[in-house]
Amino acid sequence: MISTGRSPKSSAVSPCSEFSIYRNNAFFDPFPTNLTRCRALEYLDLNTDSLVGEVPDKLTPLSKLDTLYLFENNFTGPILPSIGNLSSLTVIGLGRNGFQGRIPEEIGRLKNLTFLQVGDTNLTGEILESIYNLSLLTFITFAGNQIHGTLLLQLGHLLSNLETLYLGGNLLTSPFPNSLINASALQNLDFAYNNFTEPVQSNLEKIGWSSLAEFEW
Repeated sequence: MISTGRSPKSSAVSPCSEFSIYRNNAFFDPFPTNLTRCRALEYLDLNTDSLVGEVPDKLTPLSKLDTLYLFENNFTGPILPSIGNLSSLTVIGLGRNGFQGRIPEEIGRLKNLTFLQVGDTNLTGEILESIYNLSLLTFITFAGNQIHGTLLLQLGHLLSNLETLYLGGNLLTSPFPNSLINASALQNLDFAYNNFTEPVQSNLEKIGWSSLAEFEW
């Protein structure tokens, strides 16, 4: 069953289905907590729903959840560490919200993750080493946050399947990870508006990389 109507109120009792979509609602509600009863749920899309408040720390029962889209809402508070318990996740889309705090280290437990979108929020701190262990990732965006520090120099070796890497609009500093040359599938790269002391373009030229479809520095 696919529902495209109004998402259920947290006090309502609604049938659960293996694949459900609730999206594009022009109202303001908190996260519909009754969805956590849907233990067979694999796909949850709450994009552009104008949902508000914090995402509840009650998603752990959704052990079969493969895809979680909460993009472009008005969520606040931290990204809760319990997201690391959703071991079936392959896709996370949390961008364009008002999340605060750091990227939780527990995301590094999600060994099946291929898509990680947490751009345009208010996240701070550094990119934790646990993220670099997610070797199946093909798409990463942390763009438009306040993430600082340096990138792991072995980035290209550890995340060799990357196709898209968007890190623009942060506070990242040198050195530049020349190991990105090992991510041979990489086509889209954005390092613009950071605090690198050496030109990113010259680093890419230095390692002989000219095959990018999209590049911003």
